[in-house]
Amino acid sequence: MPDGLTVGFEATGGQEWALWRVLISMGLNAVQLLPAQIKAFALSMGKRAKTDQIDAELIARFMVVRPEAGRALP
Repeated sequence: MPDGLTVGFEATGGQEWALWRVLISMGLNAVQLLPAQIKAFALSMGKRAKTDQIDAELIARFMVVRPEAGRALP
């Protein structure tokens, strides 16, 4: 795994906890992002469509622009 790699994902009403634990157990840095931040970022880029692929690309771009964003597993 590349050093400094961070996996970002949106909060999903608690369903993200299992993913979070698996990523951490694999030694990855994983952070939970607020859906409102991703939505605001999408709107700032003129994106209104919502698909899994678009969401994944937006989250990846958001993590490049805001690498400090998100919260680590408590």
